[in-house]
Amino acid sequence: TPLGARVMSRLLRVMKPNLMFVSAFGLREGVLYENLPTPLLALDPLLHACEVIEQRRSRFPGFGEELHEWVKPIIADESERDRRCIHAVCVLADVVWRTHPDYRPLACFELVTRGNIAGVSHVDRVFVGTMLMYRYKGGAAAARELAAVELLPKERQELAKAIGKVIRLGAMLAGPTVGALRDVGIAREGGKLVLSLPADRANLSGEVVEKRLASAASALGLESEIRIDQSRGEAFWLDDLRPETG
Repeated sequence: TPLGARVMSRLLRVMKPNLMFVSAFGLREGVLYENLPTPLLALDPLLHACEVIEQRRSRFPGFGEELHEWVKPIIADESERDRRCIHAVCVLADVVWRTHPDYRPLACFELVTRGNIAGVSHVDRVFVGTMLMYRYKGGAAAARELAAVELLPKERQELAKAIGKVIRLGAMLAGPTVGALRDVGIAREGGKLVLSLPADRANLSGEVVEKRLASAASALGLESEIRIDQSRGEAFWLDDLRPETG
């Protein structure tokens, strides 16, 4: 809290410690954490928390990992810190679908910035939340209204905008259904952001897809292009997306 921070600031000035440890949740949780089995200690706390949220709130749990694999080709040059945050955004890409469309940008921003999530700094929370806002219609307006976004340097604000738009495109192409991004590719090629579609899904390249691809490309400082791969035309049916039953 602000008052707690003021007290802590004065204590530090008086005591002048050489080293200080800050617990994310409290002493009790810290003791519990130290006694967790090794496999649990190895989990990334941010990504694991996002996966739990996805399992509880998403229409199609598991879509986030598929979306992350789809986005990977265009984020290879980003820092490890930013790639981790982008991974988290992909996992959370569909968790506020029950919220009214007009309020989704703010809902997902608050989910991340106020959520009970560990392993992430305040600034990275804002970065993840900002990417999620741009994933939805009205995200740009919402980002302009939030003072917290100014915690990010301009280049990180621009990256958040670009990745949010890419994720928005991927979620629209997929539905967002597990398996629907199969054979659909996105990549940087020279000065272009290229969306590759197999021949049997060429009809996806309509006006809305072209517009969203162009918007994402522009945010990345690139031109946009849609390519239809005639060598890939295996039939694709909705039945392919349904889980097998025993």
